[in-house]
Amino acid sequence: FQAEDGIRDGIVRLVGSEMCIRDRQHTVAEHIHGLRFERLTTEQHHKLEELVIALSAGSRSPMKAGYAGFGKVGVAMLASAGVMFVAAVCWGVMNSSIQAQLPGLYNALSSVPELGALLVIAAGGCGLLGIAQRSAAEQDLSDTRRRHRAQLELDEVRQSQNTLNGILESSLGGVCVLDTHRDEAGALTGFQIQLINPAGEQLIGKPEKELVGKLLQEALPQLIEHELYRDLLLIVKEDKPIQKNYQVGEEGRWYLVAMVPLADGIAVTFLDNTESQRNRQQLKHIAYHDELTGLPNRKALIEHVDSSLKRCRRTPGHYSALLFLDFDRFKNVNDTLGHEAGDQLLIGIAARLNENLRDGDMFTTNAGACLPARLGGDEFVVLLDGIHSKEDALIVARRLLAVFKEPHRIAGTDVTSTASIGIAINHGEYEQAEDILRDADSALYIAKQNGKARYVLFDQDMQDKLIERIRLEQDLQQALSQDQLSMVYEPIMDLQTGKPAGFEALLRWTHPVHGEVSPAVFIPIAESINAIGEIGRWVIEQACQQLADWKSMGLNGHFLNINLSRIQLYDADLVHLFESQIKHYGLNAESLRIELTETAVMNDLDFMAERLTQLKILGVGLALDDFGTGYSSLSVLHKLPFDTLKIDRTFLEDARIAMMTDKTHRSSAFIATITQLAEHLRLNVIAEGITAHQQIATLQALSCQYAQGWYFSKPLHPEQATQMLKNPTQHPACLSAMLDPETDIDAIA
Repeated sequence: FQAEDGIRDGIVRLVGSEMCIRDRQHTVAEHIHGLRFERLTTEQHHKLEELVIALSAGSRSPMKAGYAGFGKVGVAMLASAGVMFVAAVCWGVMNSSIQAQLPGLYNALSSVPELGALLVIAAGGCGLLGIAQRSAAEQDLSDTRRRHRAQLELDEVRQSQNTLNGILESSLGGVCVLDTHRDEAGALTGFQIQLINPAGEQLIGKPEKELVGKLLQEALPQLIEHELYRDLLLIVKEDKPIQKNYQVGEEGRWYLVAMVPLADGIAVTFLDNTESQRNRQQLKHIAYHDELTGLPNRKALIEHVDSSLKRCRRTPGHYSALLFLDFDRFKNVNDTLGHEAGDQLLIGIAARLNENLRDGDMFTTNAGACLPARLGGDEFVVLLDGIHSKEDALIVARRLLAVFKEPHRIAGTDVTSTASIGIAINHGEYEQAEDILRDADSALYIAKQNGKARYVLFDQDMQDKLIERIRLEQDLQQALSQDQLSMVYEPIMDLQTGKPAGFEALLRWTHPVHGEVSPAVFIPIAESINAIGEIGRWVIEQACQQLADWKSMGLNGHFLNINLSRIQLYDADLVHLFESQIKHYGLNAESLRIELTETAVMNDLDFMAERLTQLKILGVGLALDDFGTGYSSLSVLHKLPFDTLKIDRTFLEDARIAMMTDKTHRSSAFIATITQLAEHLRLNVIAEGITAHQQIATLQALSCQYAQGWYFSKPLHPEQATQMLKNPTQHPACLSAMLDPETDIDAIA
């Protein structure tokens, strides 16, 4: 210690051991503030505080004269005076006796009262001096404490300033303090930069000397017209903080800026947020765009359509249109060239949409804003916002049809995928995006049913038909469980014997409200709602049971044709189903024949060859239906194990009309070609749609073995078909269908 020994000794005594201080090799402050005094009493703590303050103030005089100085002397004098007064009292009582008996003592004590009085006076003086000394010591102590506290406060301020400076210097974000600058009238004229930290200098790109003390419009003039400057004015006006992202500068960098109002200014902190903002924008782009094509996805489309519908409702004469595009034969590309080729086709489609739907193109001048989007698969949608009439939408549709007739070059192959387009026009009546999207999809469905590669404009009649279709879909799902489905059998006549050789099993639906529903209506519905598998399974079981019933009646030797859809052929359990039914009913497999159209088997010949071969191994017959109206590809007959060809009714009808007018017709040549081809390939031939005896004569002349049609009989209920098999010669069709013997067959041929 550099303090006086008395102070040091006092601290040592209070602590209890001089060695505990001598052994610590620290500074004075560490001795004072580093020691822990858990064993000190409250009084000792107060005493220690006084010693520390005295030491901190540089005092070299201990305050041990407070009560031991003049005050103690005064107390002693008072005590002596008290003794003397007692003696004086005793003197007053005993002075006569003492004077008589002890004259010497009497003389000595006679002056005690006077001495006591003097001592009282002296004690009073010493007491006053002691009080003065005590007051002076307390004043010194109070001044010392004030100086000590002032020093502590100063140290705290300096420490806070040092901390703030350290934070500003080391901060990665920019910090700036702006003072409001006002004119003489008190109107705000700008902001003056009062402080900027190093990070702020680096982010702004200017040194402190070019910023501090200058107005914001002088130091950073590019901010005057910026949204950030308007927000600074708003903070001064409303006295509320703001935190936002701003894009600033020619490079378009983003900054996260927090602005807090001060007494007469604004504290601004800012951080370069460019990478984070770009990442956020990238995530938003991913969320709103199709990954493969880069076009807006369904979510983005719905938001844009909703905004467009609101504008149409607010603005008279502002219309919009939605074009729903589906690309024909896209699945064929996936199946034949692979999914990678399909992806390339989708990318090519998106590119053509972007190229041909730019705002300002010649054909879209009146169509307003154009937004192409991909919903998924090969479904695309184009939003036309701001058209003036439906003709604007039709112009765009015609243009797109022409664009997509041109082939795409995929994997070294020219691939043509035409577009079918459904169009819905909005005049302000739509409330939700899903509604106009639904109607455009409905129009697209009609376009595909009408032959594809065309557009259809949605109307209310179409909506009514679609509502009816939806109801039929719902009813069809319940039809099987409610016994509304039944089977009828159309006879297939042997043209050589005039008797039924077999039947074609046909499905019928008796609707409780609409009555008989055509298979041409409900079969496509069953396929679209994935009910064809369950219905087809039921048909196979019913047909096998009917053959078993005929067998039990002894009506053998007849075949039964069953129609299958393409979807059923992909059922992995199909072969097992036929096998189990044949075994269950003990049927001859050759009595079952499956009818398939060319379109059902053309697109996947390898798979179809494998599946049909499996059925053929069971002994089931295979008939190619509607031959001559589809692809008529010889590869079908070459690769697939068909044993029967069915000539489509259109050839027979054309031939009949030609014969009625005594003219030859090319249809007869086609029929002759088909029958000759079948003969060379050892295939049976069945002619469909017979309506007149002239057709029978032609077929007999061309060696066609079987025929069917309403000329023979309409489809029969099971009981009627059974009766026909039991008594074939008694059935009207068996006799009336025979050719008149006098007819010149060679002339007809």
